[in-house]
Amino acid sequence: MKTFEVRRPERPDPSRRAAAAAVFVVLALLAVSYRPFLTCQVVLDGEHVALGHPAVVADLAAEAGAAGLAGDLIAADDGSVALRGGGSPAVITRAGRPLVADARVWPVEKLASHPGADLVEAVVTREMTVAPEIVEVGQGPMALVVREGVPGRALVTVGSATGREVSRTVLTQAVDTRVVRSGGQARLHVVSLTFDDGPWPGQTERILEILAEERVRATFFMLGANAARYPELVRRVVAEGHEVGNHTWSHTTDGSTPAAVAGREIDSTQRAVWQASGVVPRWFRPPGGRVGPGLVEAARTRGLRIVWWTVDPWDWSRPGEAVLAERVVGATRPGSIVLLHDGGGDRSQTIVALRDVIRRLKQGGYTMVTLDELAEIQSAQAER
Repeated sequence: MKTFEVRRPERPDPSRRAAAAAVFVVLALLAVSYRPFLTCQVVLDGEHVALGHPAVVADLAAEAGAAGLAGDLIAADDGSVALRGGGSPAVITRAGRPLVADARVWPVEKLASHPGADLVEAVVTREMTVAPEIVEVGQGPMALVVREGVPGRALVTVGSATGREVSRTVLTQAVDTRVVRSGGQARLHVVSLTFDDGPWPGQTERILEILAEERVRATFFMLGANAARYPELVRRVVAEGHEVGNHTWSHTTDGSTPAAVAGREIDSTQRAVWQASGVVPRWFRPPGGRVGPGLVEAARTRGLRIVWWTVDPWDWSRPGEAVLAERVVGATRPGSIVLLHDGGGDRSQTIVALRDVIRRLKQGGYTMVTLDELAEIQSAQAER
């Protein structure tokens, strides 16, 4: 009988397996740690540039500073440079053929760079409203709008990047707003005292006390926000025989304020004064004296008369009580409108100087009147 020898497979030696794994890990770590030191030497414009491996055109452009060769963005209105490097990027070529940013570059190959082209900014054309100009005729603190301006229309082309105007085609011509200013002089020795930016707790009351003691009436141009916050002061001003004017809600309007915004500023102030006192203001004083088509239109359509001033002692700058009084008295003439403040900050110097101002003006033969009274006096004199 034949017998057969059976060879069973040997079991793997655990120590050998562990040694093989350790060798593999070591080789892997060496490969990873060595990888950053692999470089790709590329020749660009005759200069050697060392890059990591693998590398693409974008890597080469960044390393070699080719981004600085980008063209400029040119303004459409005057051809000036609007943005350095805002034009076409630099181009890198291989054998005269442009390469895209993610194209691979290879060691020792020779490439060339070419400056990017300048680009003129794109333009946008829109139809726009052209606000009417304000043409003032005459002099004086009172204004009468004798012709309402009419907005025009124009096609305006502007640079999309700079926003500067490139060209303008007038579709309909704007009609100027015509304002006649008057009231600078009156033959009678009358003067109007006006107070802006109130009502202001602790200050408006003290001014009212002095006016009552001196038996003088004045005009208070109130901010709507303050009138709504201190309605009891509005009621007291009216109850003591003084006039209330509109000085906008927030004192933020200027010559560029649109008519819609100006209208809201005026309307909210009219409403606040009326709700507090039952009186609707008839006079409007623009903050800082700054007017534009929007404010003029808003005041005119609401039947408000615009008024400025002829005497401004800059009491807000706090020059001292004596200086303040001298500035007012020295500049006052028949028909003057004096600008003072009862709000907007510390008006203690104005309060102290007020009594001296009133008494010195009285000694000079002046009578102090409200703006309504001043307008009536001037109107009556004009009819003679």
